[in-house]
Amino acid sequence: MKKATAILLLISLLLSALPALGAGEEEALLKGRESWNQVVTVNGRNYLLFAQNSPEWEDMRANNDSDNPQSVGVSACVPFTFATVMANAVPYEMLPLIADQMRQPPRIDQYSATAYYGKRASQRFEISRGCDYLRYWPLVMASFAAGNNISMQDNPQGLFYFGMLTNYFSVKQVATWEVKEAFAALDEGAMVIANFYADINANGATIGHYFTFVSRDEEYAYMLDCRLKLQFPQPMGRYVETLQPGVERIRIADLSKVNLSRLIILWPREDFVPYTPESYQAIIDESNQME
Repeated sequence: MKKATAILLLISLLLSALPALGAGEEEALLKGRESWNQVVTVNGRNYLLFAQNSPEWEDMRANNDSDNPQSVGVSACVPFTFATVMANAVPYEMLPLIADQMRQPPRIDQYSATAYYGKRASQRFEISRGCDYLRYWPLVMASFAAGNNISMQDNPQGLFYFGMLTNYFSVKQVATWEVKEAFAALDEGAMVIANFYADINANGATIGHYFTFVSRDEEYAYMLDCRLKLQFPQPMGRYVETLQPGVERIRIADLSKVNLSRLIILWPREDFVPYTPESYQAIIDESNQME
């Protein structure tokens, strides 16, 4: 049994024995954890990057499948990549509007990002303020993807829910198989969600990893990767160079050597203003002023 799965099962068995914390105590516990989220600069443009394996949530339950429990740090690159892209396309003030598309308010606790695991609703931290929506935006997206949406779609690894949100927030997106088309859009300020995949012969499974192209020059394509401080998965990893945690690049000539699935081009809304380290920290400071 994989270590992450064993840990999640052990947590499940021990939950009933843990002292019950109220919603306020859960909020304080969560906000007291170290965070790796940050604003990074790539070729002169700022991006807010959410770290999938940030200590504040890497061990949280990411799905509602009791037979195959997955942690955020291991199996949430899809919602984290989508969350990073949406946070860099939709104005901060609009993010709480996602609640109109959810069946219940987003609630989290130290064990889970979804409502199907962890503590009772009354003991979970309910996200309601704009500053907290941004701070925990990937977990809001994970809850949405796991079925907390008005269409009752439950497919964290799929693209349907992402289309629901881009339509709702009036964010233009186009899917293509053509790298040339996608990279031309980078020159217009777009972002390109990509997924590389590889067959793993040991167990017959097919795995992949989502990331985001954000810029290019004559030789390299530049990427945001939600898995900080970890080597990019193989075999694509042999061609990827890390510039700083979460920011990587690959020679454009090497892209033909890796398996890329369909690309999703997404343009930020015209009213979106990129974050700066100072503006993001101000939002976190507001979030820390708990009600």
